[in-house]
Amino acid sequence: MKRIGVLAVLIGLAALGARAQTVTGNGTTGNLSKFTGSSAIGNSVIVESNGNIGIGTTNPLFPLNVNGASESLTTFGLQPYSIYATMESHVDFSAAVRGDSFATSGRGVGVIGVSNSTDGGAGVFAWMASNTGEGFGLNGQTNSPDGIGVLGNRPNSAGGTNGGGGVRGQTAATSGFSYGTAGVSTANVGSAVAVFGEAWSPNGIAGLFINRPGGDILQGRVSQPDINVFRVDGQWHDFCQRRIPALRCRLCRVGSSERQRRALRSRRFAGD
Repeated sequence: MKRIGVLAVLIGLAALGARAQTVTGNGTTGNLSKFTGSSAIGNSVIVESNGNIGIGTTNPLFPLNVNGASESLTTFGLQPYSIYATMESHVDFSAAVRGDSFATSGRGVGVIGVSNSTDGGAGVFAWMASNTGEGFGLNGQTNSPDGIGVLGNRPNSAGGTNGGGGVRGQTAATSGFSYGTAGVSTANVGSAVAVFGEAWSPNGIAGLFINRPGGDILQGRVSQPDINVFRVDGQWHDFCQRRIPALRCRLCRVGSSERQRRALRSRRFAGD
């Protein structure tokens, strides 16, 4: 029986040896190999150097360094991306890409985007593609009493004479309640501010509102459902809800004649 067992093992090993294939090929030091054929290997696009992984670069400087240089659309008609992530989960809360910074000191950043383009580029571009529901292209939150959910900064060192902005919100929706930028304060105590504007230049403006076609420039509402308090349209008209005396603006308290209202506006824009 022992001889039969040993013979069976030898026959099995011989059969494996007969089926074994010789793998050929060569590669470059640091490149991860891949099969280029059924029995041949070669370089892949992935490089390992000093513990860093690189794709599209032979000198990765970070744990994962991806460099894309495509100048054409993908086969699906999409813009070229260095990293493309999708998420199909329907649970609350899911994300295709998430960046966390757990640093307890310094200026740690979960995700940072930088653009050197002078033709409308963006360091971070957020897009909400759904036509229904309350979605956000970019949603910033902070749990720190001194933190900032989204910080947009255009330092003076950037130079240039055409201006610039730290944060820009834009919407192209033609129906429904849409907004380019929204500020919401959900605290029911304290003195939280949903939108805050501050200017330090004597020629600066803390808040600038422009309606290009000439519609309403500003509206003010309180309570829920909304109660209209005032609005300023594009024809130099101010409309206040006089049924809320405590919220009447200065224009209403001065008088209702158009002459008085225009005189007050003239003094206001003259710096009075």
